[in-house]
Amino acid sequence: MKTTCVNTKNSNISSNTAPASINISDMFFKSYSELKVSKVIYNNPATIVYFSDGSKSVVKLHPEDTFNETTGLLMAISKRLLGSKNLHRALKDFTKNYD
Repeated sequence: MKTTCVNTKNSNISSNTAPASINISDMFFKSYSELKVSKVIYNNPATIVYFSDGSKSVVKLHPEDTFNETTGLLMAISKRLLGSKNLHRALKDFTKNYD
C-alpha cells in the first residue's frame, strides 16, 4: 500500500544500496503513549484514522495494489508516528521497488 503523499528524495543513498539503520533521533517520533486511535474509517481506496488528540491520518491505496484494512491501519499509524516525510524515506531506503 502506498500513500498519496509526495515522495521525498534522499540524495545521500544510491538507488542500489540501503543504509544499515535509520537514526530514530533524526525523526520527529511521537511517543507511543500519546497514540490513541479513536476511530477508523475504511473507505476503499482510503483508510482514515482519527486519534484522541483530534488529529487524523489519511492513506490511500496505490491503483495497482489490493485494498487491505490491516495494511491501511498500519500505514496510517506509521505515518502519524514518523511523519509523512520520514515514512517515505524509510520505505524508500528499506524496500525494493518503492517509488
